Amino acid sequence: MSAVPKTILLPGVGEYHGFLVNDMRHGVGRLEFEDGELYEGECFEDKMQGRGVYFYIDGGKYEGQWLDDKHHGFGVSYFSEGDRFDGHWC
Repeated sequence: MSAVPKTILLPGVGEYHGFLVNDMRHGVGRLEFEDGELYEGECFEDKMQGRGVYFYIDGGKYEGQWLDDKHHGFGVSYFSEGDRFDGHWC
């Protein structure tokens, strides 16, 4: 089945704008969480996976690789206080 760009509401989570395959987030998309945080990047079988950027409500952000909704592989965390961490997550 081919990917189709769409906007869907995820109760208790937020709103997703992007590609779906078999009703799952799959491909590039944007996930706007109810608490104001934001993820822009790749998804695979309904999870943040691949390359993406996560914007935290406090002004910090993480840019890098994801696996199963978690930081995984190389990435950079920018903290709201101005500090930065470059490294690998497992």
